[in-house]
Amino acid sequence: MKLFNCLLVVSLIFFLVLTGCKKTEDMTDPVTTTETVTDDEIADAVAKSLVSSEGGIGLTGVVDISGKKSSGSNAVLAKNDLNAPNIDSTFTKSGNTQYASYQYTVTLNIKFVKNGNEYQIYLPSFDTAKVNMKAYGSVTSNNGKFLYQDTTYLGNAILAGISQSSDTITFSGTAYYYSNFNVVAKNRYYNLATMMTFSSLKVPKSTYEVSGGTVNISIQSQLKNGATVSATGTITFNGNQTATLTFNNKSYIINLNSGLVIT
Repeated sequence: MKLFNCLLVVSLIFFLVLTGCKKTEDMTDPVTTTETVTDDEIADAVAKSLVSSEGGIGLTGVVDISGKKSSGSNAVLAKNDLNAPNIDSTFTKSGNTQYASYQYTVTLNIKFVKNGNEYQIYLPSFDTAKVNMKAYGSVTSNNGKFLYQDTTYLGNAILAGISQSSDTITFSGTAYYYSNFNVVAKNRYYNLATMMTFSSLKVPKSTYEVSGGTVNISIQSQLKNGATVSATGTITFNGNQTATLTFNNKSYIINLNSGLVIT
């Protein structure tokens, strides 16, 4: 646990040095910003790191991209072809939904695994893929109430069941999210680092949406005065594009399409 905490703190500080300092000065009023972060704000930030591919590159968006691009019938992978599995590809993902507009740059690497060996091509007999992914970008609500800048890391995640004969993928690994939030409606600004560890999330190929499984999370918020707020909890996927976030003896229902939270 101590090693994990050190890793999370070092990673967060590194991210803040790169992206947070100048934005804090540009986007906040030090007179009106309260030096704390509430459970509800943490829940809202975690929810935004889960939003689906329709609204960003949260965990469910990562699942969508990774699942689609690791399954297929192409014997030779086409670089930067969004309709085929990809290796070492970089592309942009942007859109405007009912809730928000978003734009991300995504770097994706896929290796296919068979009998412990890794390959750079897809063959129909392959059942497992290893995915590394990085995405960075921004999301702005259509009502102007919030915006956030987000960086996502997914390292050596394993997708099993990618063969054409399988109708469901299972997704296992660890994802890291580093976000700078500007909550315009409350004149609030804070940073959040979230580590998500998951095993065998169920992802039907009919939708590429997570239909079941549990994620263990560790959260750390860096405040403007240098203090930190930490928490641990779980996310349980309920199907029907909802998930339940539980931490600090509280539960929140999250809409995975919008990132909205119901307390």
